[in-house]
Amino acid sequence: TARTSTVYGEVRFRPVPELQLIAGLIHADGYRRQAQRFPAPVVGESSYDSLSPRIGLLWEPRPDIQVYANYSRSAEFPTFIELAQVAAFVPVRQQHAWTFEVGTRGKVGWASWDVSFYRAQLRGEMLQFTVSPDVPASTFNADRTLHQGIEAGLSLEPARWLRIRQVWQYSDFRFRHDAEFGDNRLPVVPRHVLRTEIRFGTEALHVAPNLEWVPQGAWADYANTVRAPGYAIVGLSAGATVARGVDLFVDARNLGGRKAIGDVSAVIRATPASEIYYPVERRAVYAGIRARF
Repeated sequence: TARTSTVYGEVRFRPVPELQLIAGLIHADGYRRQAQRFPAPVVGESSYDSLSPRIGLLWEPRPDIQVYANYSRSAEFPTFIELAQVAAFVPVRQQHAWTFEVGTRGKVGWASWDVSFYRAQLRGEMLQFTVSPDVPASTFNADRTLHQGIEAGLSLEPARWLRIRQVWQYSDFRFRHDAEFGDNRLPVVPRHVLRTEIRFGTEALHVAPNLEWVPQGAWADYANTVRAPGYAIVGLSAGATVARGVDLFVDARNLGGRKAIGDVSAVIRATPASEIYYPVERRAVYAGIRARF
């Protein structure tokens, strides 16, 4: 049995036409009860309650440019996946965070962008680790953790037949003075991910080579003893309009057939025998037709 209810309210005020001041409040409560019959009878229940305020501003110096900043609290309640662990009901606590975010989005001429910096200080973050290959992952509440980073997108279209898109993600996720893990980085998420696409042609007919580059892989364990290697994958997409509302497309991925680790199931301390790695998609080609009526 699960119940979650959320109520959200927001007020916006314009002291001048170009500026909005924003204040909001979220109240959420939840209840979880589980009666487990196999492999052993287990009954457990937990309830949760959270109040999360938010303040922010949105400045539009011109119609196609925005600058924004937010400071807000957030909360996340555990689900049955976190609560039912290996024949036991574990009363995992909710996680909450205070997050500051500042960024800008807009367009000037043939350049457009969307850039955001964020810093979130979390308490009780729900982290999972693999016990063994045949046992579902367990969850624990960390004490203090930090998530901060940059999400940046840039698109350049100097000509009608040429468009260059860049997306960069920088992620600095770590423990904060943890009793067991100190200031170790959190596993699974790599620090840098870069995606690039160059499109030649127009919507009517185009071809677009692309690159996904992870210069340094993510940590595989909370002890920070093993790190996955980085990788670079090249792909190609193409499309053509054959009739009004009818398009053909081709999406070719990992053209070089690169073998690499694309995802990790974290463990406390990795060993050479840890079965925690998942490969990237091997060479694959998808093709199809889209029709709009």
